[in-house]
Amino acid sequence: NWCFWDDSIFVNTVYNGLWLDQQSPASCYYFGFFGTSSILIFAGYAQIFPKNLSGRVSTILNFLIFVSAFILQWGIGVIIEMWPPTGSGYDPESYQAAIGALVLLQAAGLAWYFFFNNSVKSSVERLST
Repeated sequence: NWCFWDDSIFVNTVYNGLWLDQQSPASCYYFGFFGTSSILIFAGYAQIFPKNLSGRVSTILNFLIFVSAFILQWGIGVIIEMWPPTGSGYDPESYQAAIGALVLLQAAGLAWYFFFNNSVKSSVERLST
């Protein structure tokens, strides 16, 4: 559960830093701490899943991270390119829209976490028996 809240705080920090244009040192500290601590999810999954599946779980998690990163970066680029370029790059509004889309994805993940968490736990329990 800690990793989930850690990632939520991380996305909120990015949102506050870019959307609201806040360049405070606290945002930098939050970004550094919460952005790098999400690797703990690997240790958490090793404790949740049976030992004979922990290698497969780590492998698929790593694969999904890379695929998701590629898709998200591509999607951010698509959103940013919807605005015409300015003399100094792309319109800052395009970046706000892209980060806003990421915040909406995070909100959808939060809703999924709260409403479907029990079904995931029961599926994992069935795997361990």
